[in-house]
Amino acid sequence: RVFNPIKRSYDGTGPWQLWISSDSNINTVIWSGVMVAVFCVCDPDDRSYFASKSIVSSKLYLNTFMDDGFAVEGIGYFNYGFSHYSLLRQTLYEGTAGSYDAFAIPKAAQAALFAKEFGMNNGDGMNFADCHFGLYFDSELLKTIDKSFLDVLSLEAATFPSRLGSVNLASYISSTFSLDIPVVSGVKTYGMNALRRYYNVSGVLVTRPTHISNGTGLAATIKLGGNLGGHSHNDLGSYVISLNGVKLTGDVGGPLYYDVNTFNSKRYNSPLMNSFGHPVPVVGGLLQTRATKVLSSSSNTVKVLLKNFTDEQDTITYDLKAAYNYSSLQSLSREFLYNRLSSTITITDTVEFDESSTFQDALITKKALTFTAENAGYFSDSGNTLYFTVCSDVPFLMNATTLSSYNVTFTRVGIYLLSPVTSAKVTMVFTV
Repeated sequence: RVFNPIKRSYDGTGPWQLWISSDSNINTVIWSGVMVAVFCVCDPDDRSYFASKSIVSSKLYLNTFMDDGFAVEGIGYFNYGFSHYSLLRQTLYEGTAGSYDAFAIPKAAQAALFAKEFGMNNGDGMNFADCHFGLYFDSELLKTIDKSFLDVLSLEAATFPSRLGSVNLASYISSTFSLDIPVVSGVKTYGMNALRRYYNVSGVLVTRPTHISNGTGLAATIKLGGNLGGHSHNDLGSYVISLNGVKLTGDVGGPLYYDVNTFNSKRYNSPLMNSFGHPVPVVGGLLQTRATKVLSSSSNTVKVLLKNFTDEQDTITYDLKAAYNYSSLQSLSREFLYNRLSSTITITDTVEFDESSTFQDALITKKALTFTAENAGYFSDSGNTLYFTVCSDVPFLMNATTLSSYNVTFTRVGIYLLSPVTSAKVTMVFTV
């Protein structure tokens, strides 16, 4: 039931098993289980046969990572997929008497370190795409990665906290093997003990308050791209701001369940997946177009206009024009600035049109929202308070509405320009 269908796929005598050629987490999830079974019950010839097939096929899973190490499926599916990739690695390592180590593939080693580099302040990585809000990196997977990179991870990076203590079956099975987890060399990382992690291909910036913040202070992640596959949201330019390890405003993550419409043509009817439920503009009444299509375009895509990173301040500016299919849109940029000295984050959207058009911006939160003025207020949770002020060079009003989709309820604060404009600037300032 397990082995013969795979053989028939390869020799052409049976239907092709789609997961074998899939570049998603399902590839490595299935291969890890198959190979554990293979080395338990198969003869040497079948062991060699399936090992060779799994080594080639499982490399497709690494396509869920950009060349800069950014995991496009998000934290939740990283926990799921990479735990099984690690199990497959250990299975093949032991089954080949240590002659094959999947982490020796440079892209695999870089992918593993996503769990050690993507967290903002207390391992609280941005829950983009279909990742559940508040999900952290799996603690058992982190232990495996720590052991794999003992030669390159500093003590602080190797022991950086995780708040997910679930039972990880893949990691549990790995713990029963007789050979020690092999250590990878020749890879450099500072873990989360760096002021930032910038993913230069994806245009994703993780920015932190200090080199070792011990989970305190203001931190943020802002993303341009990194959208591939079926779990993508239309979220170009989205962000999350975290204080003391608590995410207070920005992207609210993905659905708590899937239904018949989650992965069909109606997927982006949901505000959780389309851009309306993300902290990004609405241009001329239009939401962002399909992010995966925008990013696959070679001639018309979003891009990083400039970046400047120092110990005191990180600045990055995105060109978001291509995210909107609106003919009158001349330009749209988003500047993100984090000043560590003043613990202030400033986001400025600047838009220009060929003819007068409507424009609105948005703040998003799952936390308590309190207005202190028509253009100001704060988000709060667990004793942490993040203040915000909005200003513009044209008149505007703000209105909070509650949105709910796939059992995820959150607040959208619309920032509406009162009349059509040919140009405008909206600035959102966040401080502690």
